[in-house]
Amino acid sequence: MEASTANGVKGIFNAEWTLGDIISIESEWCGMVTTAMVYICFKSKVSQGAGNTNDTSGVDKLKFSVCDPQWNEGEEAIKSLHIRYRDNWNVTSE
Repeated sequence: MEASTANGVKGIFNAEWTLGDIISIESEWCGMVTTAMVYICFKSKVSQGAGNTNDTSGVDKLKFSVCDPQWNEGEEAIKSLHIRYRDNWNVTSE
């Protein structure tokens, strides 16, 4: 994954979580730009290269955007993969 770290450094890092690590999933739909912002919170893991700035919250946060006018269909397909996704997913829209 290529991303910016918590302290703004761009780079590539690897991280892996299990379904049991999911704390919450939130998606925020903005119809004006047909884009969803997705936020996933996981139980923290030590991830080398992630630049976590000594964060001791115990939570890793992944944030990404999906530009797709059919996002609601993709979201439902993801939720159908495992009950844990559906149970932990919260949706808001503008």
